[in-house]
Amino acid sequence: FMKKKIIVSIMVLVSLIFTLEILGKSYQCKNMCMLTYCSSLPSFSSPNISSKNSSLLTDLKSKRRSGEKISKEKYGQAANELILEISPEMLNGCYNGLACTGFVSIGYVRNDLPTEAKKFVKRHELEHLFQTGIEKNPEFSANLAAAKEYPLGLFETIFFSLKNRIKYQESILCYFLTIWKTF
Repeated sequence: FMKKKIIVSIMVLVSLIFTLEILGKSYQCKNMCMLTYCSSLPSFSSPNISSKNSSLLTDLKSKRRSGEKISKEKYGQAANELILEISPEMLNGCYNGLACTGFVSIGYVRNDLPTEAKKFVKRHELEHLFQTGIEKNPEFSANLAAAKEYPLGLFETIFFSLKNRIKYQESILCYFLTIWKTF
């Protein structure tokens, strides 16, 4: 009897995954989350932010390359200086954070995130600022670095995102497909 329940459960799970994969490739949801451009965000072109951020970021990157241990407190200080809190609307409501690199390296995080989620997202965006482009999976690397320091923040971020994202989808089906593609 127990063996039959396990087999049925596995069949349901496989069917669900198969259905989500097919729908994810064939069903077109209108993208309610438009891309946010760094140049449209506050302080992105400020020369004061630019020189301050550049030296702090260069110093931390150099320490990382040399293998020097950087404390959680130092990362936290860097995140507070390099990652600005802005309204969710400036990130089109759908995103928790954004890292902008180039002439200016600066990150942004939603100001309405729960406390631990905000720490996690700040650390995640800071990690993107440190990335060199040789990472095989930049999102995974950023998530891993942030989760090591703020595991509770990872879960708060996931639940906040799941709860919040539905507001920006045209239907419940698109909501589930977006979540499937994200995770």
